[in-house]
Amino acid sequence: MTLDDVGEAVKLNDSAFQLVKDEEKVVNFRFMVPLSLEQKAYEIRVNVNGHDVKDIMYSFSASRIINTKSDIEAMYVEKSVSRNTSYLTEYVGVTLNIVNTGHVAIDNVRVHDAIQID
Repeated sequence: MTLDDVGEAVKLNDSAFQLVKDEEKVVNFRFMVPLSLEQKAYEIRVNVNGHDVKDIMYSFSASRIINTKSDIEAMYVEKSVSRNTSYLTEYVGVTLNIVNTGHVAIDNVRVHDAIQID
């Protein structure tokens, strides 16, 4: 089984076993969807091949698409100031409350704040 990740096939599982007549075998695997905001879907393909006792080859292929979604609204930011009016040379405190509301950690968070002077 392979996962098509941005044009590259990544091997997920490779099993070899025998199936007797009327036997059913379930193969389970799990994977984490790569963190890519650009790619919205991944295709999982499976190719099954086998030979019988007369060396006749049997092949089957199937695929499924897994759609992904990202947490675009994964961050909440609230800004407050200690007072709305101040005199020259007085300090005004600024508080930023930043919350990760998504499903995964957000790395490399950077905060840039500026004062606009009219």
